[in-house]
Amino acid sequence: MIFPMDRVGLMPGANYMVFKLVFEIPTGRILGAQAIGTGECDKRVDVIAAMITMGGRLEDLKELELCYAPPFSTAKDVVNLAALVALNVLNGRIKQVHVDKVRELVEQGAYIIDVRKRVTLRGHIIFLLMSSETDWMKFQGIFRYTCTADPASAPITQPAL
Repeated sequence: MIFPMDRVGLMPGANYMVFKLVFEIPTGRILGAQAIGTGECDKRVDVIAAMITMGGRLEDLKELELCYAPPFSTAKDVVNLAALVALNVLNGRIKQVHVDKVRELVEQGAYIIDVRKRVTLRGHIIFLLMSSETDWMKFQGIFRYTCTADPASAPITQPAL
């Protein structure tokens, strides 16, 4: 599941959406999608429906060329981003934590860090703002799980060299 903007963030009417891509393991065959938001969700689901009809796989979706215009989409469209995240999960580059495991992790003392722009407190899960990669380095080895659904988290989830 990813939480991208439906168009370039500077454009009027840009909104976040929730986009879930369902795929087969180990083949990467696309099985379905769900999208929720006030923006252009329908066209993203239409793209996935076409991919399913043609027997498309995650690699196909990753490389799919779609029209780009800032008022209507981002340079890498939501469906391309979803394919990239799904490929990372499929290839073992990131470990996926399912929502039904979150409570158990927190009860075991795990912290869940959201590196997006807002700082909030929701229930027993603390969402912290890391202002830079340097801040994150202070916590290396303490936190095991991160959100990779937002571009701001990419530097944090990359392995250290």
